[in-house]
Amino acid sequence: MNVITVEDYKRLYWPKLESAIEQLLTQTAGDYIPISYEQIYSCVYKCVCQQHSEQMYSDLLCKITQHLHQVSQELQVPCHTYSLLCPHDTLHIQHPLSIHAMTLSSLPYPTLRLSSPN
Repeated sequence: MNVITVEDYKRLYWPKLESAIEQLLTQTAGDYIPISYEQIYSCVYKCVCQQHSEQMYSDLLCKITQHLHQVSQELQVPCHTYSLLCPHDTLHIQHPLSIHAMTLSSLPYPTLRLSSPN
Protein backbone atom coordinates (compact mmCIF):
# COMPACT_ATOMS: atom_id res chain seq x y z
CA MET A 1 0.00 0.00 0.00
CA ASN A 2 1.35 3.45 -0.89
CA VAL A 3 2.08 5.91 1.88
CA ILE A 4 -0.65 8.52 2.35
CA THR A 5 0.81 11.78 3.57
CA VAL A 6 -1.14 14.35 5.57
CA GLU A 7 -1.30 16.47 2.42
CA ASP A 8 -2.67 13.49 0.44
CA TYR A 9 -5.29 12.92 3.11
CA LYS A 10 -6.39 16.57 3.06
CA ARG A 11 -6.27 16.91 -0.73
CA LEU A 12 -7.54 13.53 -1.96
CA TYR A 13 -9.17 11.41 0.72
CA TRP A 14 -11.03 13.74 3.08
CA PRO A 15 -12.79 15.66 0.25
CA LYS A 16 -14.23 12.35 -1.05
CA LEU A 17 -15.41 11.36 2.40
CA GLU A 18 -16.73 14.83 3.17
CA SER A 19 -18.74 14.87 -0.06
CA ALA A 20 -20.31 11.48 0.71
CA ILE A 21 -21.11 12.54 4.29
CA GLU A 22 -22.67 15.77 3.03
CA GLN A 23 -24.85 13.82 0.60
CA LEU A 24 -25.96 11.42 3.33
CA LEU A 25 -26.75 14.25 5.74
CA THR A 26 -28.71 16.35 3.25
CA GLN A 27 -30.68 13.80 1.27
CA THR A 28 -34.43 13.92 1.72
CA ALA A 29 -36.84 11.03 1.94
CA GLY A 30 -37.27 9.42 -1.44
CA ASP A 31 -34.09 10.90 -2.89
CA TYR A 32 -31.64 8.54 -4.51
CA ILE A 33 -28.06 9.68 -4.25
CA PRO A 34 -25.57 7.38 -5.94
CA ILE A 35 -22.83 6.74 -3.41
CA SER A 36 -20.37 3.90 -3.78
CA TYR A 37 -20.15 2.47 -0.30
CA GLU A 38 -17.35 0.23 -1.53
CA GLN A 39 -15.29 3.29 -2.54
CA ILE A 40 -16.05 5.04 0.75
CA TYR A 41 -15.11 1.94 2.76
CA SER A 42 -11.90 1.59 0.76
CA CYS A 43 -11.03 5.24 1.34
CA VAL A 44 -11.63 4.96 5.10
CA TYR A 45 -9.71 1.68 5.30
CA LYS A 46 -6.68 3.16 3.54
CA CYS A 47 -6.67 6.21 5.80
CA VAL A 48 -6.96 4.10 8.95
CA CYS A 49 -4.15 1.80 7.83
CA GLN A 50 -1.96 4.85 7.21
CA GLN A 51 -2.52 6.25 10.72
CA HIS A 52 -4.97 9.01 9.74
CA SER A 53 -7.85 7.73 11.88
CA GLU A 54 -7.60 10.45 14.55
CA GLN A 55 -7.63 13.21 11.95
CA MET A 56 -10.50 11.54 10.10
CA TYR A 57 -12.48 11.18 13.34
CA SER A 58 -11.86 14.83 14.19
CA ASP A 59 -12.88 15.93 10.69
CA LEU A 60 -16.03 13.81 10.91
CA LEU A 61 -17.02 15.36 14.25
CA CYS A 62 -16.46 18.85 12.87
CA LYS A 63 -18.48 18.07 9.73
CA ILE A 64 -21.44 16.69 11.66
CA THR A 65 -21.33 19.55 14.15
CA GLN A 66 -21.30 22.11 11.35
CA HIS A 67 -24.26 20.34 9.76
CA LEU A 68 -26.22 20.31 13.04
CA HIS A 69 -25.46 23.99 13.55
CA GLN A 70 -26.72 24.78 10.05
CA VAL A 71 -29.90 22.73 10.58
CA SER A 72 -30.54 24.42 13.93
CA GLN A 73 -30.21 27.82 12.24
CA GLU A 74 -32.59 26.76 9.46
CA LEU A 75 -35.09 25.62 12.07
CA GLN A 76 -34.41 28.79 14.07
CA VAL A 77 -33.58 26.78 17.16
CA PRO A 78 -31.81 29.07 19.61
CA CYS A 79 -28.30 28.01 20.48
CA HIS A 80 -27.21 30.30 23.31
CA THR A 81 -23.66 29.02 23.30
CA TYR A 82 -22.16 27.00 20.53
CA SER A 83 -18.67 26.03 19.51
CA LEU A 84 -17.52 23.52 16.93
CA LEU A 85 -17.20 19.98 18.15
CA CYS A 86 -13.49 19.65 17.46
CA PRO A 87 -10.77 18.30 19.74
CA HIS A 88 -10.19 20.48 22.80
CA ASP A 89 -13.43 22.39 22.22
CA THR A 90 -16.49 22.30 24.41
CA LEU A 91 -20.00 21.99 23.08
CA HIS A 92 -22.80 23.88 24.83
CA ILE A 93 -26.31 23.82 23.41
CA GLN A 94 -29.35 25.11 25.24
CA HIS A 95 -32.50 23.48 23.93
CA PRO A 96 -35.43 21.46 25.34
CA LEU A 97 -33.15 18.47 24.87
CA SER A 98 -29.84 19.78 26.11
CA ILE A 99 -26.46 18.27 25.47
CA HIS A 100 -24.31 18.54 28.57
CA ALA A 101 -21.06 20.40 28.12
CA MET A 102 -18.02 18.24 27.86
CA THR A 103 -14.41 18.65 26.91
CA LEU A 104 -13.60 16.19 24.17
CA SER A 105 -9.90 16.01 24.86
CA SER A 106 -10.66 14.15 28.09
CA LEU A 107 -12.31 11.25 26.25
CA PRO A 108 -10.76 8.90 23.69
CA TYR A 109 -14.07 8.67 21.84
CA PRO A 110 -16.51 11.30 23.08
CA THR A 111 -20.09 10.52 23.87
CA LEU A 112 -22.93 12.97 24.24
CA ARG A 113 -25.57 12.64 26.92
CA LEU A 114 -29.07 13.85 26.14
CA SER A 115 -31.39 14.89 28.93
CA SER A 116 -34.96 16.07 29.13
CA PRO A 117 -35.74 19.57 30.39
CA ASN A 118 -36.18 19.87 34.15
